[in-house]
Amino acid sequence: MSFNVKTIGTDGIVGNHPDVTSWLNTISLVGGNANSSTIAALNTFCNSISSAGLRNKFYRLNLFCGNNLTSCLVPLYVNTQWNNPVLGFSIDTNNNNNFISTDYVETGVNGGLIGNGSNKCLLTGLKGTELSAGDRHLSAYEITNATTDYSPSLGSAESNVLQHAIGPWTASTNYFYRTHNTVGGNANTTKNIGFWLGSDSSPTASVLYMNGSSVASTSSQSAGGSPSIQYAIFGIVNSSNVIQEASEVRLGAYSIGLSLNSSEVTRFNTIMQTFQTSLGRNV
Repeated sequence: MSFNVKTIGTDGIVGNHPDVTSWLNTISLVGGNANSSTIAALNTFCNSISSAGLRNKFYRLNLFCGNNLTSCLVPLYVNTQWNNPVLGFSIDTNNNNNFISTDYVETGVNGGLIGNGSNKCLLTGLKGTELSAGDRHLSAYEITNATTDYSPSLGSAESNVLQHAIGPWTASTNYFYRTHNTVGGNANTTKNIGFWLGSDSSPTASVLYMNGSSVASTSSQSAGGSPSIQYAIFGIVNSSNVIQEASEVRLGAYSIGLSLNSSEVTRFNTIMQTFQTSLGRNV
């Protein structure tokens, strides 16, 4: 099920950030709710993002929280401002309903939503063409390592040339940010878990960050356009929404939006880590 209208209203709790109010109203439509500690963590996150001047950088952002699977499929941000038109679906669509309730745990070291590397993915409704090469980012909060090679945590791909994706490249030891037909940032690591963010700095340059620090970059990637396929989470899909690459990692968050410079990435990382710590699932 997907909704294309984000409900805005009064949740009866004084002091909630408008984005939190919007999220609470939407999860209530699908039978979800959130406890007071989660709401407090969301308010801290939203107020910090606004104070850092980052709110308009996000087209979509999901922190995978709430009391059940349907709640966790409701992104916190689906636009660049809480009362702007929705970009994509208001709710991440559980493709073919393959995710089940036991795939999601809100808190603790096993918190987040986990894929299966086979047929489970989320559809966002946001096409790659909504973002321009040279001014876009993807991020993924990876809670577990991959066990298979090239398993995008999220991305859009129309062809080998038109790709925009991020995720494990070589299971447990290598991570990538792919732009067009070039791996713009590709870091060798001892593990893939952590908060990863790839950002274009120009149509031919990009930087890959882990936990707020630059770990790989390129200034000579191939220039090109953006894929016309919608972004999927836990893999990439074709025009028929058939998953082409699937990820089995557990995610605590993802975001899609405009480019972030190094100082903005640092601020975003601090805010993200604070939220994940509040839910006991920071890595």
